[in-house]
Amino acid sequence: MLNVLRSTLAFFAATLITVATIPGGSLAESGVWEITWADLAPGGRDKREFVRGASPVMSLILNLNGDVQEKPKMADELDGERVRLSGYVVPLSYAGAGVEEFLLVPYVGACIHVPPPPRNQIVLVKSAKPVQIGGLFQAVTVTGTIKVTGSNTEFAETGYHLAARTVIDYSEYRRIRRLEGHPDSKTLP
Repeated sequence: MLNVLRSTLAFFAATLITVATIPGGSLAESGVWEITWADLAPGGRDKREFVRGASPVMSLILNLNGDVQEKPKMADELDGERVRLSGYVVPLSYAGAGVEEFLLVPYVGACIHVPPPPRNQIVLVKSAKPVQIGGLFQAVTVTGTIKVTGSNTEFAETGYHLAARTVIDYSEYRRIRRLEGHPDSKTLP
């Protein structure tokens, strides 16, 4: 019985030390919503919009059939909230060796290939400090304040702006979430 108690205490002490060594501003922040791309598209994703943008002929056929193109619904309830979202980087502007403005998109190839995703699936991210990005379409996790506001970039129309507080590589994000005893560890397979 004493050995079980010692083992349990040792486990909790190791967990406490591990969690305490996670850097400030990490995943353990309170008041941050973990969101997914589906959360940004409250009306669902409309596949007709992808077809319409990919083919002028399909666009004409859809229009002739009375299928009016509507702007996708936005997640207005997220406006001004602190959120965490993972996606892929499409760099827009550089400062030295880092990226200070980029598009965050839900899948590799978005915005480079035509058509781009709908505006509720593209987030314009601005970082106060340049972020070191390993290359086009690097997977990252961004934490910051999101605004429901549109912009036109050279690649696509965006529906959201995210003022980045932290930008970390997605593999690091998954590693931290897997730490034994971390508050987010139960939500990741």
